[in-house]
Amino acid sequence: MPGHLFHNGAIVTMVPEGDVPECVLVHQDKVAFVGSLRDARNFAEKSDIDLNTHDLNGAALLPGFIDGHLHPLPMIFFAASANLEQSETLDDVERRLSNQLSALEDGEWLIGVQFEQKLLPDGQTLDAGFLDQVTGERPTLIYARDGHCVIVNSAVLNQLNEDGLASDPEGGHIGRTEDGAPNAIIAALMATPNAVGPALGSSTGYTASKSQYQQAPQAVRNEMGARIPLPTIFSRHTL
Repeated sequence: MPGHLFHNGAIVTMVPEGDVPECVLVHQDKVAFVGSLRDARNFAEKSDIDLNTHDLNGAALLPGFIDGHLHPLPMIFFAASANLEQSETLDDVERRLSNQLSALEDGEWLIGVQFEQKLLPDGQTLDAGFLDQVTGERPTLIYARDGHCVIVNSAVLNQLNEDGLASDPEGGHIGRTEDGAPNAIIAALMATPNAVGPALGSSTGYTASKSQYQQAPQAVRNEMGARIPLPTIFSRHTL
């Protein structure tokens, strides 16, 4: 079986100083040997490996950089919310929100995620007026797919300070109707679960402890004077 022998360069193994191998032998897509060039060749001969030799000419050979990681809190958040990904009409948005609405407990907010306004036909806009027709008095918050915008209904607007809605917060923008009233489309530098921040006095709100949930949205939260909770799954489980 063929193998590949890399030598004549800096072999970086990420182990403590003092272990400086001369070569690396790769066989069947795995590192089969690391050490001296002589021992590598002996290993290949005993293992019946046909060597293809690669001269590094002084270059460095590094381990593969594999960034394997998860974001468990956002994954739970998305799974517990109405998925609006690829919704191409307001009728589709209404259907998905209605399905989520039927599964909620009393007092629980309706949350939607992954919404993209650009996918809707011209003339259709997801705003407070539409959400009020679908969700009524139940507080509702929709996260845009880009993470920089949320859309809320009137039940949420009524919990926010009027002074905070009078002008755009630092680093953000509040959409408005022709007469200047908020249309509940709120854009921020980073719309995270604390972007507008738990509802006043709510025990179901989730306050993130990670720094990414405490930076850009802070100005919006301070200006608006309220926080918006995530689904009560966050109060039922210790995360």
